[in-house]
Amino acid sequence: MKSNLKLKIDKRVIIYTSLWMILSALIIGLIFLSSKYFRIDWVQNRGFDTILEYGNVKDVYLTRSNGTGGIRVYALTMTLGMIVAIGFSLYNFNKKDLSVSELAIGVIFIIPCSLFGASFFGKLNAEGIGRHANGSTFWGLFAFWEGGMAIHGGVYVGSIVGLLIFYVIGRKTKVSLLVYADCIIPNILLGQAIGRWGNFFNHEVLGTPVAKIANSIPSHSDKAIDQIFSAYLQTHSRPLFLPDFILKNCLSIYSGENQIINNISLENGNVVLLSPIFFYESIALLLGWFVIMFIIPNVWKLFVKPIDKNNNVYKIDHKFSFYQFFNPWLKSTETKLSSKDAWKKALNENVCDNASQTYINLTNNINSKDYLEKKLVKNYVLNKLNNKNSYPITKAGVQMFSYFLVWNIVRYVLEAQRPDDHLFIMHYKNFSLFVIGLSAIVGLIGMILSQHFLPSVFRKPGWLYEVEYFKVRKIN
Repeated sequence: MKSNLKLKIDKRVIIYTSLWMILSALIIGLIFLSSKYFRIDWVQNRGFDTILEYGNVKDVYLTRSNGTGGIRVYALTMTLGMIVAIGFSLYNFNKKDLSVSELAIGVIFIIPCSLFGASFFGKLNAEGIGRHANGSTFWGLFAFWEGGMAIHGGVYVGSIVGLLIFYVIGRKTKVSLLVYADCIIPNILLGQAIGRWGNFFNHEVLGTPVAKIANSIPSHSDKAIDQIFSAYLQTHSRPLFLPDFILKNCLSIYSGENQIINNISLENGNVVLLSPIFFYESIALLLGWFVIMFIIPNVWKLFVKPIDKNNNVYKIDHKFSFYQFFNPWLKSTETKLSSKDAWKKALNENVCDNASQTYINLTNNINSKDYLEKKLVKNYVLNKLNNKNSYPITKAGVQMFSYFLVWNIVRYVLEAQRPDDHLFIMHYKNFSLFVIGLSAIVGLIGMILSQHFLPSVFRKPGWLYEVEYFKVRKIN
């Protein structure tokens, strides 16, 4: 006799399916439009080698008199980005009551591997197909202390290593790999957003020409740059609505044969404004991080209220919630209850009475010999008993896959305008766009699977997922 438990589809499933379909259509449409209308094929090292420095914006400061030493801003911003990303990961670990030592173990392995991956892909074919950066040998491709880094290589290698490490750790701590991934991976966006400003100081990550500012420039001084820029604005509208100190550090002196790029006629000696895509990427990634960190995991709370075990709604002190957001170590009291702690209480009390015994009784009555059907019914029972109030909780894994969706969508749009010698996979724009676009689609599919499929198949009693599932003493 098969189990009489039936998997019911309610109205929310139809709504969720419709929303996912709309989001999928928008993403596919954006990828198509970027490929068709934003793509521009050009090579920066063929005529755009000379980038003007304005306002003492440069990569190295405080060098010795002989030109050695100094502080490299790019390395400084990369380091700062890593520290901030680790700091917010620590915040997430604290929020999930996870051990900090587990994060430390992961960081020890992930960061070096990320640097090796970023260096490898950043130097591979950097000077043409089969010609690596600075004539590097195979082992020289891993010299991350030398110039030439590709963030995609760092993220992919670091993610693979991190997933392996936390899979092993999770089997001991009974914490889902997806929980660790949600706590760490989205914060890479924050590190990337900070690191992009290092590209501003070393005048990298610039896009296609957007305006010809002058036919020539008498010198590379700030005064000469101010003069040609002012003269341009007297006869033209402002090319981009960004501060002058950004635009004037995106000027390049074109040196090459006459050609047309982005409908701009270029001649040798022209002063050209290149698109500051480092700025666009930094802002877009920062916004994406905010959405993934604070909106995606909490948006469902707008539609339901935190309920205690007696079905009474918790009274939230919103002012105290604001203070606690900036100081997560503040504890709620009987008179001051934050939104975070109210929901923590509500989710802890969201388990059905006698859930463990009920689970054992119901699963023991499953007579189906079909492994998949039996597993689906078991997980259905487990999920229902762990969510008696049917909260539409954001499931473990959604934030992690959101990172890959957001980052790769941003990168795809900008990659279409980047020069062929500054791509993720250099000199192979079609392949580079394919890999990035595929990564975005994988991120979208991963979000859908994490929210709707994985909880129905991969859940175990006593493990921590989006919430900690109840334990059972004996499972037959």
